[in-house]
Amino acid sequence: MNAITSKRRRMPIFRTGCLLAALLTGAVAQAQQTDSIVARLTRLTAEFGAHEPGGTLIVSREGKVIFRKSFGVANLEQPLPVTDTTLFEAASVSKQFTATALLLLVRQGKLSLEDDARKYFPELPDYGATITIRQLLTHTSGLKDWRNVTYLTPWPTGYRLMNQAFALDMIFRQANLNYAPGERLSYTNAGYDLAATLVEKLTGVPFVKFVQDSLLAPAGMDRSYFRKHFRYVAPGKATGYYRNGKTWEAGTVLDENYGAAGLITTAEDLHKWLRYINHHFSPNDAFTKMRLERYVLNNGDTCDYANGGVYVKNIEGIQQISHSGFLGAFRALTTYYPAGDFAVAYTSNNQEISTVELNNDIYHILFDRKAVKPFTYSDMDTIRIQPAMLAGKTGSYMNETDSSDVLQFFAGKNGLMQYRAPLKALPGNKFLLEKTLYQFSGTGESVTLTRGGEPVTYRKIPVQSVSPALLKVISGAYHSEDCDVTMYVEPHSKGLIMHRAPSDSVILEPVFNTGRHIGYKGFDHKLRVIYDFNIDKNQVARLSVHLPRANRIYFYKTVSKNQSPRQLAGFRQR
Repeated sequence: MNAITSKRRRMPIFRTGCLLAALLTGAVAQAQQTDSIVARLTRLTAEFGAHEPGGTLIVSREGKVIFRKSFGVANLEQPLPVTDTTLFEAASVSKQFTATALLLLVRQGKLSLEDDARKYFPELPDYGATITIRQLLTHTSGLKDWRNVTYLTPWPTGYRLMNQAFALDMIFRQANLNYAPGERLSYTNAGYDLAATLVEKLTGVPFVKFVQDSLLAPAGMDRSYFRKHFRYVAPGKATGYYRNGKTWEAGTVLDENYGAAGLITTAEDLHKWLRYINHHFSPNDAFTKMRLERYVLNNGDTCDYANGGVYVKNIEGIQQISHSGFLGAFRALTTYYPAGDFAVAYTSNNQEISTVELNNDIYHILFDRKAVKPFTYSDMDTIRIQPAMLAGKTGSYMNETDSSDVLQFFAGKNGLMQYRAPLKALPGNKFLLEKTLYQFSGTGESVTLTRGGEPVTYRKIPVQSVSPALLKVISGAYHSEDCDVTMYVEPHSKGLIMHRAPSDSVILEPVFNTGRHIGYKGFDHKLRVIYDFNIDKNQVARLSVHLPRANRIYFYKTVSKNQSPRQLAGFRQR
C-alpha cells in the first residue's frame, strides 16, 4: 500500500470525524438552547397563580415536547387542578379546522375558492358585488359579525342560546355590508359559520361528523369533539372565568352553532393537530400552498389572514402561523414556526391571561428577539404643556374604517384629555397615554393612534349642541329588520336614553353633530355603540347604528311617539 493510496483512504475518515464533531457541537448548542428555553418558559408560567383559573401550555421542537406545564384550577367551586386531560373551549382556534375541512373539498374539486357564495347560499342578499368563498375564509367578505349584531338585542350572545339556524338567520338579515368585498380585512364570524354549513351542503353529512372523520381522527385528537347540545355534560371540562374587581365570575357559553367556534379540546390534542397539519401534507403539496396563501386585497396589498383559518406573518424573517381564540372567558392559542419546527399549544379558562402577550413572550423566548417593535417613548420624553399646544385638538374624531370608534378630546386643568384620561405632551403635536401614541396633524383635522400595532387614523367630526326642538324630533320608536328589534329613544339629562324592554335601557351621550348627522355613544352589554341620526328636512330619515365589526345597521321610525317607553320596548319583539 503506497503512501498516496493510504493518504487518500484516510481523508474520508478525517472528514467524517470533522462532520461528527460539527454535529456533536451543533447538538450541544441546540441542547443548551433548549435548556435556556425551558428555563425561561418555566419562569413565564410561574407568574400565573396556582389557585386561580389556569391552563396548559405545550411547546415542542422537531416533534419532541420540550415544555409541558398545567397550572391553576379548572373549577373554582370545587377547586380541581388543571391537567393534561382538562377540556377547554377552543373558541376561534376552531376556524382552522373549518377552513381545512372546506379546503379538502376544494382539493377534491367539489368547489372553487373563487365561487360566488350566493351559488350555495341564495338567501344572502344581493349586495351588488360577488362575495367569494375565499373571502369568507379570509375575513374580507364585508359581512357583518352576526355575534356583535346581537348586542343590539335584549339578549345578546352569552345571554341566550345561539344555534346554527339563529346564526344563519342573522347573517341573511343584514341589508348591507361593512365594506366592498376584498376592500380590507375585518374579522367576522359570519364567514366561518357559512363555511361549516357549506361543508354539510357539499358532503351531505353533518359538519361535526365530517371533521371528526377527516381531521380529528387522522390527527389522533381522541379527546376532542365539536360542541354538542348545550345541556350535554362534558366530563373533565373546565369552567371559564373572568375577573370582576377583586372577585372571579364565571363566563357563559350558550352556543350550539359551529364553524367559527365549537371545538372542545385539550392542549395535548391541539399539539397533535399542529404536528399533523404542518407535516402530514408535504411542503410542495398544492393543499399546503392553498392553506397558507394569504388574501390579496383590491388595492394590491396582502393581508395576514390565510385561506386555512390562520394568520401567516413574517416577523423579521421568521414565519409565524398562528391563531388565538376567546369565548365565554376561555382562551386558546396555536402557533407554529417552520424555522426550528416549533409548535405551541395553549388552552386556558382564565380570560385575564392575554394570548397576544403570551404569544409575543413565547416568540421572544424561542428566538431571542422581540415580536413587536419596542415602544420608543416614555415619560422621560414628555414636555410641559402650553395652552397653544391644545389649539384645534379638542373635539370628536371618528375612525376612518370603523364608525363605531369615536375618540373625544377635551381641555382639562393640566392639558389634553382623551375622554377622562389625561395625556402627556411630546414634541411635534404628539401626546402619550401609557403605551399609546397620539399624533395630531398640524391643523388638528386628524389624529393617528398607534398602540402595539398598525397606526389607525381618525378624522375630526363637528360637534354642535342639539336643540330641545331637535331632541323632540329624534325621540320616538325605531325598528330594524336587520336584528328584529324595536327601541324607543327619549331625552335624558346626559343626552338620550334608549329602551328596549322594561328592564333594558342604555344611556347615550352626545359625541358629534354635523347638522345632517347627530351622533350619540353608549355601551350596550359592555360593547361600544354609536347611534347616528340622519336628519333631513328637520326629520329623522334613518338611524344608523354602528358596532365593532358591524357598522350601518339601519333603524327606521315606526309607531306613534304617544306610546309609552314600556309599550314601545315590547313592540314586535320575539
